[in-house]
Amino acid sequence: MDKILIEGLQFYGYHGVSEAERGLGGHYQVDLEISYDLSRAAQSDALADTIDYGQVCRLVQKIGQESQHLLLESLAEAMAAAILEVFPAQGLMIRLRKRCPPLDSRLDFVGVEIRRGRLA
Repeated sequence: MDKILIEGLQFYGYHGVSEAERGLGGHYQVDLEISYDLSRAAQSDALADTIDYGQVCRLVQKIGQESQHLLLESLAEAMAAAILEVFPAQGLMIRLRKRCPPLDSRLDFVGVEIRRGRLA
């Protein structure tokens, strides 16, 4: 299956288990793999025949910036559900990372990866 790839999409959001974390906010990063048959767009060279990755980016950033979730799992699920509702993707993978989380350990990020698809 063909895929549209988006890597390193960034936003600042207010998510986390602690109230302080939700109040202060943090930096997040998203990678997406969107499964979609790209053969028609490859032949036509027309945006109407594919999924507009600019629109996908704006949707994911809007959800990340305007909603509030305790868990990364819940935020990733909201993003996946919205993409599948708005766009004709056959499936997708979302990798969501919270940069420099407020933990006692030194690390670059914590994250989740989920895969979702349409029911046949």
